[in-house]
Amino acid sequence: MVLLRTGGLPKTSSGKVQRARCRGGLGEAGLPILHEWRMTGAATAPIDFTTESLSQPSVLERQLVNWLQIELAVTDLTWRTPLTELGIDSLKGVELVNSLSVAFDHTFPATSMLDHPTVASLADLIRGSKSIGNAMRGPAKSNIYTIEEIHELDEHQLTELLRRRVDDVLDGTRL
Repeated sequence: MVLLRTGGLPKTSSGKVQRARCRGGLGEAGLPILHEWRMTGAATAPIDFTTESLSQPSVLERQLVNWLQIELAVTDLTWRTPLTELGIDSLKGVELVNSLSVAFDHTFPATSMLDHPTVASLADLIRGSKSIGNAMRGPAKSNIYTIEEIHELDEHQLTELLRRRVDDVLDGTRL
């Protein structure tokens, strides 16, 4: 996170932020930075789920609650708390889903946090994934997004992807 001098953000003649130029300017120290802060450590809290948690009632839900409380810095999360009330934006949602995909060695859709908005429904999604219960097949790269791939999406592309998924859920074409 950086704090720039007034007028230091590169913009087009129409006033739109030039994202690529901003990214390049940060990498090349070409922006007038007043203060800079960089996060250290992993982007998401570590997850250590076991296959035992899939077969024992409520174990997976407790593990998900503990992980999300650490990740989101909250203390009063329950199995039924709507995750959308916790301030999860689209980027954070994709990061959390990617962490789950890695932890279970299974590809979950990038919009799983929208499609399954509580800990209980996330647990149901995980338990319902056939490959998790079976041989734990490797993830398909096409549905997992790296931080670099997320940064390559412009705001409109990400918004449109999420809008379509929400519409599918509301129309009942996707559970």
